[in-house]
Amino acid sequence: MGSAGYLLVANPAAGGTEEELVGVVHARLAATGAAVTAVASDDDAALDTALRDADGDCVVVAGGDGSVHRVAARLHATGRLDLELGLVPLGTGNDLARGAGLPLDPLDAAAALTTWRPRPIDLLAGNGRVVVNAVHLGLGAHAARAASRWKARLGTLAYPLGAVVAGTWVRPWQLRVAVDGRVVHEGTTVLAGVGNGRTIGGGTRMFPRAALDDGLADVVVAASAYGRVGRAVFGHAARAGRHGRLPWVRTARGRHVAIEGEPVAGNADGEVWAATAGWEVTVVPGALRLRRPPQHPWR
Repeated sequence: MGSAGYLLVANPAAGGTEEELVGVVHARLAATGAAVTAVASDDDAALDTALRDADGDCVVVAGGDGSVHRVAARLHATGRLDLELGLVPLGTGNDLARGAGLPLDPLDAAAALTTWRPRPIDLLAGNGRVVVNAVHLGLGAHAARAASRWKARLGTLAYPLGAVVAGTWVRPWQLRVAVDGRVVHEGTTVLAGVGNGRTIGGGTRMFPRAALDDGLADVVVAASAYGRVGRAVFGHAARAGRHGRLPWVRTARGRHVAIEGEPVAGNADGEVWAATAGWEVTVVPGALRLRRPPQHPWR
């Protein structure tokens, strides 16, 4: 595919099956005849050095959405967004892989990325950081925290369970949400989400119209309606992408999203960010070059 080799980024703390899979992925990439260099995903200094030295390499992330988020942040910080990105999904949710049409089987994905061409996808830039798939504020952040204790045992089922648990006690926030300067919601809010991809939490269709490469962000805002029952109804509808029909939910699309009001925590690609009083998210069109199938799966 014209790259000098592969830079394989993986979690060094992974054990058992995941560690074995990373070894097999390494072997499959090497079987193409290209040089393969491995680097740990949790060592920013080593990763930054490897990225700066990656002259034409394809950066292959063996991990989940959080790993892609971390690597994208380092690509952005080191000025190496010119590098091609490959993904071998080893996470729990793997929502970016779903949105990009990648095989969820890691060995199938490793084989496929050696033949695919890089195709541009958008990034979301906000609060001095970058987001690849989605950021959602409020209930989503608390649900992610609650789900973390069950992910190892329950897999993707941990996400809806975490949402149910968080929904029983989380209080609403007073937020104002504007998209491209137009206010789409102001008042009590339990969730405000900005999506580049279609799903979060291992398949919940929070942004059912989103595309990774259309230059737009999709926005979902859920007001505080009908208390815990309303939150449960919202969660159930969101799994199938039908929450936009609920009267207390607002949706919009645009290039810039500003969220102001009370401090609220965020969940960005599975990473929980601390409560912040102001959030701004801007689409950076075509910033990442991801190896993926020729046709977007949602078109």
